Amino acid sequence: MSVEFKSYSDEVKKALIAAQKKGLRAVAITAKNHAVDIVPVDTGRLRNSLTYDSDETAAIIGTNVEYAPTVEKRKPYITPAVMNHADEYKSIISEALGEMK
Repeated sequence: MSVEFKSYSDEVKKALIAAQKKGLRAVAITAKNHAVDIVPVDTGRLRNSLTYDSDETAAIIGTNVEYAPTVEKRKPYITPAVMNHADEYKSIISEALGEMK
């Protein structure tokens, strides 16, 4: 009797990376939206400059406005947008990984 072994590791790895990318993109968008909701607004420039990026390993939110670090120190908006929603982000990642195909 012979046994044939077929590896699906490449397909599984590709599906895992795709699911991670999808989940982290959703986390980045959600975190950016939480920051938009709480950022102090004077002219709206800082709020409108908030953006996000992601890949298969990280979700990033930020801005290129030069006074953003000063505002973050005075009245944090990025830190709480990230730290206060950890359970929501875990749920988003879990859902994305659960949809792996």
